[in-house]
Amino acid sequence: MVRYKLIIVFTFLIFICSCSPSYEGSVVILTWNVNNLFDDRLNHTEYSEYVPGSGWNTSTMLAKVRSLQTALATLDGSIDVLCLQEVETDIVTNLLRCSSLQGYPYQVFFKNHDQAVGLAVISRFPIIKQNQCQIIHPKQALRSIQKVRIALSSEDELLIYNNHWKSALGHIQDNKTYRLLSADLLLEDSRQEKEATIVIAVGDLNEDSSGAAYQLLESGNFFEEPPGRLGIGSYYYHKEWEWIDHIFVSKQFNRKTEIVEYRIVNEQPFSDWRGYPSPSDHFPVLIKINAGLQK
Repeated sequence: MVRYKLIIVFTFLIFICSCSPSYEGSVVILTWNVNNLFDDRLNHTEYSEYVPGSGWNTSTMLAKVRSLQTALATLDGSIDVLCLQEVETDIVTNLLRCSSLQGYPYQVFFKNHDQAVGLAVISRFPIIKQNQCQIIHPKQALRSIQKVRIALSSEDELLIYNNHWKSALGHIQDNKTYRLLSADLLLEDSRQEKEATIVIAVGDLNEDSSGAAYQLLESGNFFEEPPGRLGIGSYYYHKEWEWIDHIFVSKQFNRKTEIVEYRIVNEQPFSDWRGYPSPSDHFPVLIKINAGLQK
């Protein structure tokens, strides 16, 4: 039997400045699978190639962090909220924020205790609370969904579901079932939402728009701008492009929500000279949303 569980995670928030940016009705969000951003400490959950001393060390970690910082710096501080997947600990997100993300005083991190990588949200605006939506499955340890509430103003709240669903590697049919469970959990939890002004679901879903879990979200209370018109894909694997990184906006909100911009970020230095993703194996996806009074 599959069970769902919502766990409140009390998180220490790091404050760098005492004031928050002014919210004027729009917010820009970036989601990015940063491809195995590990720290240099032995945590006993690492993939074998990221065990310190096996070719991965402080120098390789810092080189990876610097390459991500260089790419993010080109966005010139235009991002309000950054959602990351495949992060090992908050040690590396703290390093990431030391240079290119100095104007982002709030962050939360979550990882299931027995898994190698987790999820992080870094924000200009105050983070109110972090929860995890957890799937209890008898046969498979599935990644939880990170649920983060952000105060845009005294009246406006952004709710983000940060996702990293089961990949296509392994038993194909089982993995499709696991992604359907994640989609069902996301829909079930979001339907109960009554407070947030804007509700979005982001992340690496490991599924394109033809997948059953993706279609379940779209038949429920989420929609996404047609990704096919934005480029050939967000992920390049085995000489094929795939669109598996997404940003969905809930149809269920208490304001009139307008998508001003939605695009894949595939220019250099987010790509190499051939046009393939770099320094991660995924391109980021960006959305700008305006939320005005419902008319």
